[in-house]
Amino acid sequence: MASSSSSSSSFNFNGLFHALQIKLEASTYLVWRNQLLPILTFANLLPHIDGSASAPPSESVDSTGKTVTNPDLKQWMDDENQTIIILNTSLSKEAAALTVGLKSAREIWLALETAYGNPSVERIQLLRDSLRQMTKGDRSVADYGREFKSVSDQLAAVGQPVTASELNHWFVSGLGPAFLPFSTTAGALYPSATLSDLQTKAESFELMSRAISGLNPSSPVAFAAQNTQPSPPPQSQNPSPNSNRSGKQYRNNGSSNRNRGNRNPDRNSDPCQWCGIPGHKANVCRKLLRVVNSTKSGGSSNKSTTVDEDAVAKAFAAQCNTGSSDTSDADWYVDSGASDHMSGVKHSLFNLKTIPGNSRVTFGNGKSLPVSHKGDTLLHNNIKLNDILVVPNIHKNLLSVSQLTKTNDVDVLFSHPMFYIQDRLTRKVLAQGKCEDGLYVLTNKNKAFVASTSTPKASFEEWHARLGHASFDVIKNLQSHGVISLTSLLPKPTICSPCQMAKAHKLPFNNNDKRALEPLDLVHCDLWGPSPVTSLHNYRYYAAFIDDHSRFCWFYPLKSKTEFYDALVIFLKFVQTQLSRKLKVFQSDGGTEFVNQKVQKLFEENGTFHRISCPYTPQQNGRVERKHRHIVETGLTMLFHAKLNINLWVEAFSSAVFIINRIPSKILEGNSPFEVLFKYKPDYNMFKPFGCRVYPLLRPYAGHKLAPRSIPCIFLGYSTKHKGFKCLDPISQRTYITRHARFDEHLFPQTSNTPPTTLNSIDITTFIDCPNISYPTDSSPPSSPPEPNTSTKAQTTPCVLCPTQPTSSKAQSAENQTNPNQAQPIDSPPTTPPSSSSTSVSSPSISPIPTPPPPPPPLNSHPMQTRAKSGIFKPKYKANFVHSSPLHQALFSSSDPKTVTSALKREEWKEAMRTELQALHKNKTWSLVPRPTNRNIVGCKWLFRTKYRSDGSIDRHKARLVAQGFSQVPGVDFSHTFSPVVKAATVRIVLTLAVTNKWHMHQLDVNNAFLHGKLNETIYMEQPHGFVDASKPNHVCKLNKALYGLKQAPRAWFHRLSIFLKSYGFVCSQADPSLFIFNRNSCLMYLLVYVDDLILTGNQRHSLDAFINTLHDEFSIKDLGDINYFLGLEATHSPDGLFLSQTKYAKEILTRANMMDAKPAHTPLGVNTSLTSEGESFHDPTFYRSIVGALQYLTITRPDLSFAVNQVSQYLQHPTIIHFQEVKRILRYLKGTVHLGLHFNRPGKTSIVGFSDADWARCLETRRSTYGYSIFLGGNLVSWSAKKQPTVSRSSCESEYRAMANTAAEIVWITHLLRELHALPPDRPTLLCDNQSALFLTQNPVAHKRAKHIDLDYHFIRELVASGKLVTKFIPTKLQVADIFTKCLPRPQFEHFRSCLRLGPPPVRLRGDINT
Repeated sequence: MASSSSSSSSFNFNGLFHALQIKLEASTYLVWRNQLLPILTFANLLPHIDGSASAPPSESVDSTGKTVTNPDLKQWMDDENQTIIILNTSLSKEAAALTVGLKSAREIWLALETAYGNPSVERIQLLRDSLRQMTKGDRSVADYGREFKSVSDQLAAVGQPVTASELNHWFVSGLGPAFLPFSTTAGALYPSATLSDLQTKAESFELMSRAISGLNPSSPVAFAAQNTQPSPPPQSQNPSPNSNRSGKQYRNNGSSNRNRGNRNPDRNSDPCQWCGIPGHKANVCRKLLRVVNSTKSGGSSNKSTTVDEDAVAKAFAAQCNTGSSDTSDADWYVDSGASDHMSGVKHSLFNLKTIPGNSRVTFGNGKSLPVSHKGDTLLHNNIKLNDILVVPNIHKNLLSVSQLTKTNDVDVLFSHPMFYIQDRLTRKVLAQGKCEDGLYVLTNKNKAFVASTSTPKASFEEWHARLGHASFDVIKNLQSHGVISLTSLLPKPTICSPCQMAKAHKLPFNNNDKRALEPLDLVHCDLWGPSPVTSLHNYRYYAAFIDDHSRFCWFYPLKSKTEFYDALVIFLKFVQTQLSRKLKVFQSDGGTEFVNQKVQKLFEENGTFHRISCPYTPQQNGRVERKHRHIVETGLTMLFHAKLNINLWVEAFSSAVFIINRIPSKILEGNSPFEVLFKYKPDYNMFKPFGCRVYPLLRPYAGHKLAPRSIPCIFLGYSTKHKGFKCLDPISQRTYITRHARFDEHLFPQTSNTPPTTLNSIDITTFIDCPNISYPTDSSPPSSPPEPNTSTKAQTTPCVLCPTQPTSSKAQSAENQTNPNQAQPIDSPPTTPPSSSSTSVSSPSISPIPTPPPPPPPLNSHPMQTRAKSGIFKPKYKANFVHSSPLHQALFSSSDPKTVTSALKREEWKEAMRTELQALHKNKTWSLVPRPTNRNIVGCKWLFRTKYRSDGSIDRHKARLVAQGFSQVPGVDFSHTFSPVVKAATVRIVLTLAVTNKWHMHQLDVNNAFLHGKLNETIYMEQPHGFVDASKPNHVCKLNKALYGLKQAPRAWFHRLSIFLKSYGFVCSQADPSLFIFNRNSCLMYLLVYVDDLILTGNQRHSLDAFINTLHDEFSIKDLGDINYFLGLEATHSPDGLFLSQTKYAKEILTRANMMDAKPAHTPLGVNTSLTSEGESFHDPTFYRSIVGALQYLTITRPDLSFAVNQVSQYLQHPTIIHFQEVKRILRYLKGTVHLGLHFNRPGKTSIVGFSDADWARCLETRRSTYGYSIFLGGNLVSWSAKKQPTVSRSSCESEYRAMANTAAEIVWITHLLRELHALPPDRPTLLCDNQSALFLTQNPVAHKRAKHIDLDYHFIRELVASGKLVTKFIPTKLQVADIFTKCLPRPQFEHFRSCLRLGPPPVRLRGDINT
């Protein structure tokens, strides 16, 4: 009911028009709204605009129970009309136009709110930009403040108010440089003033500035006129009774209100503008005349007269013509305040017109003079002045700046002591004047205008273009030397678009030696890698974090980039806990490992600002880039010095970081990063050479009491988690961490020419002397025998930076004889430990240290007999997958080349490219022509692919030249690109007919199919890279035939093939354009086309062979024999028919999803599974879409997956974790049924039977129904579907009826297709449904309430039934096969319906080709 009936009738509308003073416009929405809401609230009419009041019913029931007219309706309508009247009364003409056609107050209010209070992003940005860029200019502070307040109110009206600090800042910034002292003072106020207070203070400052600068009302120094119509006008020397009504007034901007205190001014009583004495004016003032004369003579009659007074007196005398009566002066005085040109004489004007009435011009002193005529003139035949006012009583010609710039399209530039009039378009200077006695004067003589000179003249832009877009300094230099002359002033350097397009370069980077004030204020980060060599622990990357304050670096090795997020989480928790500070700013580049949702969410939760360097600008992250160089150079130096294997780069880089953090730095004033961060100096006594020999204490690892206490190891740096050293056992490849270690800093085990240290310098009891250790590599197994040593040069690798001692060949041979067991090369590890008798003597003064025998195995007391007790030891072999089989060789071989440069380095790829070019030349694909002008040239690219056999061995190397179709221009290089492909249902129907009739099915492949297509457009392509014709290097290829990569290539090939097939006698099917049918002389052939893959079948074997030969003569084809593998479909022949599956493709999906080892499930979805869009988002939507898309293609032969895939496909836009769990359930079901496929058997009778079903309102969010159908041809499943209906059904009958209509449409299509194939069954198609109501609607054309709202498009099923083209029958639900397409079924029912779809395992093969 209406809520305003109680008091709205008492509202008085008499004073409404006076109360609504503000009309709604674009700039007054907020004020209008604040004005209107109290009125509507007071009148209790507010519910009519906020939507809370709804119209009462038109009828009501009285106390007697009778239905009568509701009395509240009339009251509600009166209140509604009153609200509309109030709204329309407050609208301007512009706003009222928006309410035309709107009937309710609510609609009017929403329309106005949308139009003027629309909070769109574009409008908010426009208002904010307008507010930020607003300047005061020549306006007063009051006018500027009103406009500023209006824009800020509009922002508040749309719900985006500007903060007070921003308002004050933008307001003060727009005042200009004249208010700089005020701006400085206002910025220092605390607390900050409001905008109204700030505006009031600015107005006071403006008045004070005028008073200080001498611009007082009694001393104007220039004329200024403005067209206005004041009421009443001031009196003149010749007052007229009608002057207040018909006279046109011209008054001064700043002085029109200065004499308002005297309402009846008298000419004789006004004071002089100079001396202030009444009775005369400044033009006859004797005191002013004495000041001017004394100034001109060099003296002064009044000692108190200042220089400023002299200048003002001279200017005032010049404009008042004091002391001069020459009226023939033709000079023009520039006045920026005058709105019209003025002259005292009329004889120099043309187009002279008399001004009727009493028109007057008002001057700065408040007085007015009459205007007699209006005319035009020319200044030196160059500048035309229009509408010049003739004022007989003035003695100087006034040139209005505003009128000049408005009517002549020129600019006036003032630059003391000259000013210029310049053409706005050509920038040519038309005239110039100078400043005389404080006024700018334009002398109407030849000298005032620019004359021609002997130097060439042109504008700056023309000279810039003539001189090859020379720089501003060059043109300025030429002008200063008089070589060139400019017709315009030399402008400030501007941005030239062609210069920027051709000369754009990187801006210089300044040296940044600044540091953050505190640790973790700024951290730089970057990833290094991938390393060409995998480390000892399979690392390929590392992440470096550098603190900007201390330059301390943290080092995290990574196996892949995906591990960076985990490393970042660990780093954040570690440093923030250790340093008790939060990370403020994180600097990195824009790599995907840094810019992703997980990292951004982590920074948001941590309160860290993530600063990203610009694309392709690594200099902005230069701190960590230079740290990479320092780490890599230091680590590689240590590796090369120790001659260690390069796979130890992680240990070397980690040690380098450990050392760099403790080395003094110049930027840290001689301190180390460690000292700056932790506030104490590091201990340098612990540093040892990387890669030297170390003897760690290994007594706790000894197997028995007689085992060695230590063994010689290699020092690999310092542990970050322990106070100890990392020592590598080169034999067992085990790393020990200990603090008890002895170092031989002069011996590096991998350097054969390093003399060992004397025994006295190493405090150790026993050890195994193994001076030369080498690492096994992946290329040679550990059990391979060592290569014989032929020379010392092959065994040692001296440092290239160190000088080597020359040795003679005799010395080398002698050394080889005395040292037969010299150290082996790094690639060849020793297979057996060296014996004591074969130990080489490195120094003649030191006896060789005998090697103890290998320790005996520990004695075990348990009774089990083991290999060790029996003395059986087998060597350990590492798996060598590279040389195991051709398949592994193919899998582990290098990838195909990506560029022509890398391909041309290998002979096999060069030969493949030559073969491809020979085929193109043989086909006459293009011809070389000169490069045309104004035509698009399409690029080309080489693609390389290695073809493998089924066992993994290389079949051939394939090179393909493709055109870069993305560079084609639509409408020029191509028009239509659509090319039809055969439907899956058509393939199944043709296969069914072939199996039924026992026809042979041939699979054909067209070689280079697209090259046979003929082009209708003229296309030019660049010559192939690497094979450019040396005699015609600048020519291009004019394509005569289609090429792979062109947009229209598939369409051109299909058109070419269609023409050939039609000429042979084939007819294109109307039901499927990719199906061609040949029927002549009892010969029947079907041809299915899918791009370049063809399937041919027919009733005569010789006709098939003849057609294949003819097709081979026209195109280069390969006859692949009986159909075996077509479009990813695997066809297996059996005595009973054909088995169609996608086993290989299913395994590829499972492998891609890492579900090959998953536990199988019995059904694709659980019973009663219902999906919704709610839930936590899945972290990788792209992977979700990839898997679901692959499953959709799998449903070509797997109808049991159709319903499940349809359900998960509805959430591709925003998948959740629950959705992905259901996808995994489908994959688990696929894992257990990967070998299932469709069976096509030879039926006894061919007939069409369709099953239709619907699940009413299955979707919980949209309440739309899901329908499905399956259609059988002779017992073989040929078509099926599982979809959601596009509209909501009001009953189960409606949803079932719509499902039957869709099924009938598919049956009609199949009927048309079979009629074209000349294989239409004699029996009528049958449609089975389990809903009696829907069947009744199809069989009985009786209209009732259930069927009125169903679209007429679905009633065509009635016509099919009535005409006898379709039979509808009832089927029990337990036999409804289509249930598998509409809902989640329990396992027994699901497996039963799955078997009814003829879906099962492949036929069993006992031996060879014998099937069972």
